[in-house]
Amino acid sequence: MLTYFPTPYRDELLYSVLARYHVRAGNISPKVTMSELFGKSSTRSSVDFQANLTALVKRLPIGSVYTEDEFIRNHSLLPLYLPFLDQKKSQKAISLVMGEDGRGIRALVGVTASSVSAITSLQFCGDCFIQDREQYGEAYWHRIHQVSGVLVCPEHGSRLLKSNRLLQDVNQHEFIQADDENIEMCTYVIDDSIDTRVLQRVANEMRWLLNASLTPFHENYLRQQYTKVLQSKGLALPSGRVRKKELIKAFCDIFPQDILQLLQSEIDETSDQTWLSAIVRKHRRAFHPIRHVLMMSFLCGSTEDFFTGKGIKEPFGNGPWKCFNPVVNHFEQEVVHAKEITYCYDSKKVVGQFTCSCGFSYSVREKIGKEIQRKDIKILCYGEVWEQKLKTLIQERATLEVMSTALRADTETLKKQAIKLGIAGKWKLLKGRKNQLIENFPKEESGTEYQDKWLQLLIDFPDDGINKLRLRAPHIYAWLYRCRKEWLKENSPKEKGKIQLRARVDWNQRDEMLLSLLHEILTKWDESEADKLLQKTFKSITRKTGKQSWFEKVPQKIPRSVEYVSTVVESKDEFQIRRVKRVISRLGTEFDVVREWQVYRLSGINSKLASSRVKKFIEIALENQTMI
Repeated sequence: MLTYFPTPYRDELLYSVLARYHVRAGNISPKVTMSELFGKSSTRSSVDFQANLTALVKRLPIGSVYTEDEFIRNHSLLPLYLPFLDQKKSQKAISLVMGEDGRGIRALVGVTASSVSAITSLQFCGDCFIQDREQYGEAYWHRIHQVSGVLVCPEHGSRLLKSNRLLQDVNQHEFIQADDENIEMCTYVIDDSIDTRVLQRVANEMRWLLNASLTPFHENYLRQQYTKVLQSKGLALPSGRVRKKELIKAFCDIFPQDILQLLQSEIDETSDQTWLSAIVRKHRRAFHPIRHVLMMSFLCGSTEDFFTGKGIKEPFGNGPWKCFNPVVNHFEQEVVHAKEITYCYDSKKVVGQFTCSCGFSYSVREKIGKEIQRKDIKILCYGEVWEQKLKTLIQERATLEVMSTALRADTETLKKQAIKLGIAGKWKLLKGRKNQLIENFPKEESGTEYQDKWLQLLIDFPDDGINKLRLRAPHIYAWLYRCRKEWLKENSPKEKGKIQLRARVDWNQRDEMLLSLLHEILTKWDESEADKLLQKTFKSITRKTGKQSWFEKVPQKIPRSVEYVSTVVESKDEFQIRRVKRVISRLGTEFDVVREWQVYRLSGINSKLASSRVKKFIEIALENQTMI
């Protein structure tokens, strides 16, 4: 049982609390400290996920109020990852840090396989360092400063500094204290030429997420919410299909590439294989919290608004909606509950279809934050109640003006609806057109007069085509089209033939230009693959040129480019070996000895299905333990 344990400060990392204990206990050996704190000297120190918490809590002084949950929620980095795990994985992660051995926790939450690298040195804010000493008499390591992607202090906005000791060089049982000795010769994590406004906004979002104590959500919840907001912004179809090109462009307008590069989340705008495209699909792998924060900030303005629902706006509100049937008692009252969402490919906007219990149905384009008005709607169906009222008025021999006022529809609409219902009103029928009601249509005797007027139009406007003449005298054209169609055809301007000019194409020059572009793409192939390696196939290479159609439709016209691509494509074995090389290179910077199972797991290769060539390469590389 401990007789003393330091009181954790606000936002202090548990690693920092234990480092202060080590100094105040006066222990020379770190293993003695481990034995006192955890009851066993083999316990390892960890900056992000300190394990064996249950043993630590049991050994705290009598009367201590600190629990495992307190240490996890307020003094570790685990709360950053819990909201993005399912219930089962979340419970397992908590069990690992509470148990004696926290081995496997980083792989479980996705840190090991993530392309976002962990910090290599403990980080601190110079202003916080001075402020803590003035307030508490000593400095300590703030946990928000140790989060990957946090490059400035969210409280002061100042650039973070790196301590002078690399974590990989520190004894696994040792604790580094925040003192003058460990911050001498420190360096900034970013240059002073960088605009830190966006970075401070990101740091604030990460701090909120770290302190929000969010619980895990059900499987695929985040993808569903992402799709819902993207639909409201017109970046996803009602079916859920995301418009990736538009999404990437809109995202990069908010977060410039130089900022994304600092956050280890850069995006290749010419590729559809990016983390941004993957995060809106079904989550088959974990994504670093910094990328979720970027996505939520883009969609809703802030992470808090995303999780609280404030930033998720329905295209037409939450309902109920108004009914615009003028013949019912609930006219313009919010009684409509049935809604269907569609998508307009012309306007690129979401369209809502609303149906009332009275049968009245209408559609309206996206009206976020605005109330739907009568002038905004397009009537799809008037319904039985409205149609019955129309029948009654016609039977009562009401005039068109009276019916138009009562039913709130123009006269042409009334005629069309009457025809649809098979009702014969007092309007005259055009001869030979049983299903078309007309009113005040010109008599047959007016034909000669209309023909003369049409011929005069041809004389007055000799350069006009049929469409322009039609707009000049629509009523004359309409009568002639219905009653003198053959005459109108003979006395109308002839359609002018379209002249197409075809420019000569120098395919040799195009082939040379394309070949140069291919050399550039293949030279930078690995540089653009920060998130996931892409196999060099004929299709993947030609897609990056933006001229894939040339390779598919006219390969004979670009022979040098086609031949070059065929020489650089990778076989399955070559691609797997390239993945192995990158994995061994990364693991070599983290571990003294790289294990075979690590290579197979992180490179995504099944050891049982791998070819003999791949197995041999891995075997030789691990025997030599060289940096590839």
